[in-house]
This record gives sequence, structure tokens and C-alpha cells, in this order.
Amino acid sequence: GYKPKVFEAAHRPGGMLVQTIPAYRLPRETLAREIRMIENMGVDIECNKKLGKDFLVQDLRNEGYDAVYIAIGSPIGMEMRIPGHEAKNIDKAMDFLMTYNLRGSVPVGKNVVIVGGGNAAFDSARTAIRLGAENVTVVYRRSQGEMPAYAEEIEEALQEGIKIMPLTNPREYIVDEDGKVSGVRCNYMTLGEFDTSGRRRPVNEEETFV
Repeated sequence: GYKPKVFEAAHRPGGMLVQTIPAYRLPRETLAREIRMIENMGVDIECNKKLGKDFLVQDLRNEGYDAVYIAIGSPIGMEMRIPGHEAKNIDKAMDFLMTYNLRGSVPVGKNVVIVGGGNAAFDSARTAIRLGAENVTVVYRRSQGEMPAYAEEIEEALQEGIKIMPLTNPREYIVDEDGKVSGVRCNYMTLGEFDTSGRRRPVNEEETFV
């Protein structure tokens, strides 16, 4: 019985669906059709309205809204704070994907290393290939079978020429004189006892490689 109004911080509705998930995995026509269906049901969407910047919750109460539901998510990416992490050409996966999806382009190098085994990692890897990267490698500290990414996305990444290095843990970014990463020093890993996540805990071996 309510007539909802959505305040969207970005200039397009859809949240993380449109901001970070690549179009090859979620076609924009499909998403646009879903959003039009929601609007046709009576939902008003106002873009470029950011909570804390353009309005406060109290402002909404003062305007007479009966209920306020905050659904801003958690769109902040993770980073590995290992030596060299402040180098110029290191990006968080979320920032990389958001820049590409909202602007249509983002610079990539010829050789790209992706750290992680989730969907955001593989979305970043496959996007880098589409942007012209020649060699893309996904490194993950557990086994390939324990990667949280969808199995079909891992398989499609392999078919696209992306290399996967499981049981590999970055310990240092090697930075050149220009302040850019020129390599990643890693430890080989083995799997130890099961931890609280129900998976076997990765353990560093002494041997390292770049």
C-alpha cells in the first residue's frame, strides 16, 4: 500500500548490479527492463541523491515520509596491506569494476595479477582481458576447488586464457623506480587443518617466487 521513492547516489539506478557486475554476465537490457517494471509498479527513482551529502534521514522525516529503509550495501573493496601496497598501479577490484561500468573504460597493463578467488576477482580478470590485457593471472591462497566464485565463471575464465595459480599467497609487491608494481613475490601454500570456515587452513611454505 506504500508508494516508495528510491534515492540513488549514482547517476544510474541498479546499485552494484549496474556498477560492478560486467555487462557480459548481466546484460544491461535485462537490468533496464527489470528497473522499468519496478517503476511501472509505482516506484519513483531519483538518481544523484546521496545520503549524508544531499540529504539526511531527518530531512526525510521532516518531509513526511512514513518509513525509511536504508539499503546502501557495502561497496568498499578489500586490499592486501603487504609491503608495496601503495604502488601507483594497484587497484581494488570494486574500484576497477565500478570505474569500467560507469565510465566505459579503465586503463590496464599488459600483465595483470588478480589476488583472490571470488566473483569480483574473476569479473576483474575477465574484464581486464576484454580491455586488452595480454596476460592475466589469478592467484589464490587456497585450492581451486575452494574458490568461492561460481564454477561456470572459473571455467569460462580458463577458456578465455586466464591463468589460475592456486595455493599461492602474495607477500610483497615489487615496486620499480617509477613507483609501479613490476612483480609480486609469493609464497607457495599447503593446506593444513580445518578452520572455523569449514575449509582447510592455508599454511605458508618457506619457498618464495616472483
